[in-house]
Amino acid sequence: MLLMPLIMTLGVVGMGLSGLIYSIAVMGLYLARYPVELVVRRRTVPGLGRWFFIYVSVTGVLGLLLLAGYGLWGLLPLTMVAVFVLGLYLRLIRRRAERSAPAELVLVSGLSLTAAGAVYVELGGWTTLALWLWLLAALYSGSSVFFVRMMVRRPPQGGASLSRRLKLGKGAVFYQVFLWVGVLTMVVTGAVPPLVLVAFIPLLAKVVLGLFAVGGRPRIRVLGFMELGHTAIFALLMVAAYRWV
Repeated sequence: MLLMPLIMTLGVVGMGLSGLIYSIAVMGLYLARYPVELVVRRRTVPGLGRWFFIYVSVTGVLGLLLLAGYGLWGLLPLTMVAVFVLGLYLRLIRRRAERSAPAELVLVSGLSLTAAGAVYVELGGWTTLALWLWLLAALYSGSSVFFVRMMVRRPPQGGASLSRRLKLGKGAVFYQVFLWVGVLTMVVTGAVPPLVLVAFIPLLAKVVLGLFAVGGRPRIRVLGFMELGHTAIFALLMVAAYRWV
């Protein structure tokens, strides 16, 4: 969820030295999130403070380089938004609600902000492209939330009835309707290239096949590799959609 928006966007706008620095800083910030989560969960891990200091130091130095060295001060408001989203997610963790669909959607929307930042860093200013790439990445990642929930709730062995599968996949279906209305609206208004629709077709096929598949619950590892493969396909098709305009 973190790397897809970043890689996709850098594939669309290209990557220079500033983009590389930004990518490393983003990874450092993401890694620093984990020790904070453990503290909120009241879990103790040896060396936690040391690693948090390393992550924050690296991210801080690279962030200052982007701000002062490259003059990319527009990253400050984006960072504030990211901190706000992280704070909201940590609050949900404290309430033990981080595994709910709203909490996971908050997380993916925050992680997708890396797409907007990458556009700003590479182009040197805020453009509507940052908004659309963030939104497209967030819409795609949000679909995974409902698809995975649909699949892991299947019976471990044997197939569920069609009515049962439809009930389990209700959230995934509603989200697909919401997603396609949003993407079609962006295409019709000229906000994004028409070929962007092609990038979402494998996602729709995955949800439909998952909905009507008669097998039992897939293994978590298999499901993870499936999501990884579809995410890579989406990123490649998104890059092609913008590069072939």
